[in-house]
Amino acid sequence: MTVGALVHTMMIVLIAANLWGLTVFSLRQGLDGWLLAGLLSYGLSVLGNVIAALINGFIVPAVAAVLEHPAPRGIFVLLWESNQAAARFAIYSAGVAFVIWSVFLIRRRSQEDLVLASIGLTAGVLPGAALYSRAIALDADGALLAYGIQAVWIGLVGLQMVRQRL
Repeated sequence: MTVGALVHTMMIVLIAANLWGLTVFSLRQGLDGWLLAGLLSYGLSVLGNVIAALINGFIVPAVAAVLEHPAPRGIFVLLWESNQAAARFAIYSAGVAFVIWSVFLIRRRSQEDLVLASIGLTAGVLPGAALYSRAIALDADGALLAYGIQAVWIGLVGLQMVRQRL
């Protein structure tokens, strides 16, 4: 397995773990209509992320290995744009989920929930807005920033779950 395949496999495993944790979070809250909508939106994000990881981690190297050199540039442009479309879809879908879950937390009205909700609204809106406005691109640096912001909120939700606050 190449380093790229290993990195993308780890990303898929982490994304699956996030889905599991956020499913448990939603179930603990009662999984009403809005929580279900958030979970479905996050599920779509997982789909986009897995597709993006499969393209860059496995399909691009496999295509590069079988093509004659020099390889036609067009095929790699198509693969890159496919990866980017899936990754952008994932960022936007996760953002919708975070906003939905944050609105749910606001309605609970505890101080801890309001802080977590404000961070969730930021994590839900900021990466997508930065991507849409072209302030960032989903290259290595931009992806690290966008996914890092989202990971902070997921980590805080997990911490609150461990503390039995959610």
